[in-house]
Amino acid sequence: MKQGTAGKRHREHDTRPARLVVALLFAGGCGHGLPRPIPTQVATADYVAVPFPPRPPPVEFIPPRPPGRRGAVWIDGSWEWQNNRFTWRFGTWLVPPAGARRTEWVVIRRREDGQLFFAPSAWKDAKGATISDASFRNALGGTARARTRVGGPAADPLDNLNGIERSDTITTSETEE
Repeated sequence: MKQGTAGKRHREHDTRPARLVVALLFAGGCGHGLPRPIPTQVATADYVAVPFPPRPPPVEFIPPRPPGRRGAVWIDGSWEWQNNRFTWRFGTWLVPPAGARRTEWVVIRRREDGQLFFAPSAWKDAKGATISDASFRNALGGTARARTRVGGPAADPLDNLNGIERSDTITTSETEE
């Protein structure tokens, strides 16, 4: 067998068309299957100092999109800081107001002294002002909310997740860490 024959054949073979097909298949198969709200930046004023980070988010199972709800987007569950502890709001399908954008919750640490800051997920208008979601958060009903297990009921106010009592949220405090 001659040395370098396979290498020469490989160099002579043009793989660009095959690579293009693979790239197109990969791009088409890896797209987001869930419609999401338009994202926007968290404003500096949205951050609040917190003494500890939230625990890892619970696993949520996403229900099918409610039929006939044009414009519905999936909102992931999110942590909120209330009464000196974190509370979990389950994800849900909802129809946002026209032009509304969404920030995602984030925790950052200041380098100088290690202070943690938390900014909750929020809806913003075109000028960056926060929009309350109280009027449209639950408009699609309980079947639009995330589940805590596959095939389980929608997360609702009477649910008890992992032994933690809650109303519409899961709470965590420094003592639970």
